[in-house]
Amino acid sequence: MRRTFRPHSSIAYDDRILRFKPGDQVSIWTLNGRQVMPFVCGDYQRRYLPLRKGEVDLVFYQGTFYLNVVCDVEERPTTKAGDILGADLGVVNIATDSDGITYTGATVEQKRRIDAHRRWNPSGKARALPNGSRASSAASNGAFNAMSTTSSARQSWPQRNAPDAGLPSKT
Repeated sequence: MRRTFRPHSSIAYDDRILRFKPGDQVSIWTLNGRQVMPFVCGDYQRRYLPLRKGEVDLVFYQGTFYLNVVCDVEERPTTKAGDILGADLGVVNIATDSDGITYTGATVEQKRRIDAHRRWNPSGKARALPNGSRASSAASNGAFNAMSTTSSARQSWPQRNAPDAGLPSKT
C-alpha cells in the first residue's frame, strides 16, 4: 500500500532534519539539499526555543507556512491559598460548602410557594385594570417577587462567623 498525502498537509521534522540557526534563520534538509531560510518569532517565544522537545511541524495555514514547536517548560510552583470557601450549588439542597455544611432551601422554597399562591387567581380570570396601570402593575409585581425571593435567599444563608447560625444541618 502506498502512502498518499494532501498537497498541503503538515510535515514533521526532527532535530536531524530541522535546526534553528543563531539569529532569525532555520535550516531544513530537503530533497534538494539543506535550505536556510528566515523565520519570524517574538521575543517571548524565542526564549523557549532552546527548550524544544521532540518534533517540529511545518504547517501550511491560510497561505502561510508556520513552524509548530513543542517546548518542555517547567511548571511554576503553586502558591498556597488562604481561607477559601467553596460552595456546591445543588438541586435537593441549595448549597453545600467546602466545610461540609449543607444549607437546605426550605426558607427559599417556602417564600416561592407563598409568592406563587399570591399570584394564583382562583377565578381563572384576569383582574380588570385600566390600561395605563396594567403594565406598571406587572412590572412592579415582577420586581417585588424577584426582590423578595432574593432577600429570602440571603436570609437563609447565615453569616459565616455568626454564633449558632440556625439553618445549616451537618451531613
